[in-house]
Amino acid sequence: MPPKDTIVAIATGEGQGAIGIVRVSGPSSYWLGQKLTGKHLAERRAVFSVFLSDKGEPLDEGLALFFRGPRSFTGEDSLELQGHGGRAAPRALLQACLNFSCSTNPIRLAEPGEFTQRAFLNNRLDLVQAEAVADIIEAQSSRSLRAAVRSLSGLFSKTIHHLQAQLIDFRVLVEAHLDFSDEEIDGLELGQSLNQRMAVIRRAVDEVLESVGSGLRLKEGCRVVLLGSPNAGKSSLMNALSHDEVAIVSDQPGTTRDRLTEELVVQGVHFLLTDTAGLRDAQEPVEQLGIERTWQSLKAADLVLFVEDVQARGSEAEALFRQCLQNAPVGAKVWRIVNKVDLMPEARASSEDIEPPTFFVSARTGQGLDVLGQAIVSFVSTDQAEGASLFAARQRHLDALNRVKAQLIEAQEHIRLDSLELLAEHLRLAQDLLGE
Repeated sequence: MPPKDTIVAIATGEGQGAIGIVRVSGPSSYWLGQKLTGKHLAERRAVFSVFLSDKGEPLDEGLALFFRGPRSFTGEDSLELQGHGGRAAPRALLQACLNFSCSTNPIRLAEPGEFTQRAFLNNRLDLVQAEAVADIIEAQSSRSLRAAVRSLSGLFSKTIHHLQAQLIDFRVLVEAHLDFSDEEIDGLELGQSLNQRMAVIRRAVDEVLESVGSGLRLKEGCRVVLLGSPNAGKSSLMNALSHDEVAIVSDQPGTTRDRLTEELVVQGVHFLLTDTAGLRDAQEPVEQLGIERTWQSLKAADLVLFVEDVQARGSEAEALFRQCLQNAPVGAKVWRIVNKVDLMPEARASSEDIEPPTFFVSARTGQGLDVLGQAIVSFVSTDQAEGASLFAARQRHLDALNRVKAQLIEAQEHIRLDSLELLAEHLRLAQDLLGE
């Protein structure tokens, strides 16, 4: 049942500004517009008017726009009042709207997000689009904004619906073979057909997973973690990449005792850069706790920058690097950052530095930092630099798609085993997961 009350709220931010907008949605929108302006409001037409209080006193002047439901953002009758900005004028207009409330035309202050909630309840937006509204408001960079706009436009939902349609067609084919199993069908030909269809669907799921994963990093910030031995120059590199003295730098080993995170936006990409305690066999309890948190940070990283001193490269540093590789989460990248190259200008990459990527930098002089910074931006997504195929996403989207992928891997195995009943069941489960 649609809400019977009418809601109102200021749509623009507080502070100085040329325009202040008050939004209204609900069955009393047109009635309220007439009360405030004393005029007939034609649908979808801007009407200039003086805005009047409940006592008939002029409050402000501006434009009133009426939208008849369902052709409005919320799907209900809606009203937009565009007056002057600042703090006093929008608040006075909001209070006037609330003062007109009565038993036959109840009007109340909207709850946070209630306009978008009503759009969702009235089928003007699906859940992904409703979430994208919040993502647009919270966007920290131009790329995360573009990704959110793509989701709001419905492209993410259409992509998921297309995957569901492919799975349904696949299920129909499999279940048709089950229903007519007594007919003579070449087993090899059937297996090849099923494998071809599965390959197409799995490739499509992988593409969406890549877009969603990159979109999630854009939304929440790519988690870049600096790891390494004490005095490798992690804090100096943190300051150099941040262009600020955010971390304490000292020649004394173990200066950094806890994680330090700084938010950065580089070339439109939002990063969370974390400096950590140096990894060594510490004796002090406080430093030991800091090192435990370093390993925790590693497990949550999208990109690990293993920093080592160019003058201290050797078996001990290599063993620590391999330990970081082994403990890094699935999907995370680990790069080797050879720091302080200004102290050894002759330092060059060796055959061991080809994979994973190795960068020779100097946090003190800035040598190589531009290359490293560009590589970090490219990690988030070089081929999607303009957000061409990114979606604003949440962790639950990524989790659901990973479960879909797991079901398809199981289904692929049942094609090999010629178990069509179990194949159909895993396809059904994958389809249901996409519906989440």
